[in-house]
Amino acid sequence: MRFAIVSLVLAASATPQEQRPFDPFRDIVVRGAVTYAAEEIVNQLAFDETAWKAMRSPSPRSAAHVLAERVRDGYRRGGFMDADVMIAHEDGRIVLRVTEGPCVRCGTVRVTGNRSVDASVVVDALVQPEKQWDGSRQWNGWTAGGVARCDEATRAQAWRRVVARYEAAGVGGTRGHVGFVRSDEAVDLHVQIEDEGDEVRIGRVVLAAFKFSQSFGDAWPATVLRAMPDLVGGEHRQAALGRLHRLSGDEATGPIGLTITAVVFRKLGSEQHANYHSKAALARCDFDHTFADLLTLAPEGTAMRTWLLGLGRHWRDHTDAVRPLDGSEPDELAALRTGLRVVWDAGLGSYVRQAVESARPRKD
Repeated sequence: MRFAIVSLVLAASATPQEQRPFDPFRDIVVRGAVTYAAEEIVNQLAFDETAWKAMRSPSPRSAAHVLAERVRDGYRRGGFMDADVMIAHEDGRIVLRVTEGPCVRCGTVRVTGNRSVDASVVVDALVQPEKQWDGSRQWNGWTAGGVARCDEATRAQAWRRVVARYEAAGVGGTRGHVGFVRSDEAVDLHVQIEDEGDEVRIGRVVLAAFKFSQSFGDAWPATVLRAMPDLVGGEHRQAALGRLHRLSGDEATGPIGLTITAVVFRKLGSEQHANYHSKAALARCDFDHTFADLLTLAPEGTAMRTWLLGLGRHWRDHTDAVRPLDGSEPDELAALRTGLRVVWDAGLGSYVRQAVESARPRKD
């Protein structure tokens, strides 16, 4: 069974024998691990973004605490809810002493505090396996008898699924939390609803689904999403149309954003505006605008941004093509940009342009 600290697909391509140009993890020692090999744990830490940031910290003690928490969280993802990691320092090396504890299984799903949404709806969302939106992980479902993944990523995924069910029922702004509760030899998933929020429907359209636009700040996805309620039937339809139209004048909006805006206009029956934004998308179908759109769609702190930075780090550590001519060490984002530029020139750019062109409104 693989140690599950990170889920970057790139980690599988690295072997413990490979020497990275800069490897601050060489002096990390893991003791007490039984289920997972100590070498495997260290190798996985080397591909974890949080661990990398910690190792670049000027404080060894602070870095050690972060590494211990990452190892602890990895064990909990593997079902070792009681796993603990102690820290020691020997001859300038960080020593992580692991106490694994038993591997526990999933119990039941409990829901409290719910009123407008039946508990069975929430339970169904959590017991059914489903692929995640970014494709990088799979929600295995909290199925009785299965391995109880008690890590923070599972907790966050579970809560997102709860909120999604509330939004599907037309209720937005739901607040609460998910906890792991030991019950004999199993672990129950406890969903505590603190505030269900408000019902926010206009006709058959659930407006709560657009609340996640807050993740994008003032970027173009938020503009599009916030305009949708008014476009559906609000009192400020013309103002919303104006906000969308101004996206074409914002240089921060690239071909992806403009194409999506064109599709929205087309669905609304405004062929003139749709065609205008499609032309603007083609005019900005270059690498710089497309790369900016990609980062906009993967805000900091999201699984998608973590995966992209992992890709850049992998290219930097294993590919000379992304290194500057002066031999300096690029950061993950700079390496990602250089690597994607190579892929863009190799054919991705033509593919993106074809995709934007195919999305243009056609006259019957």
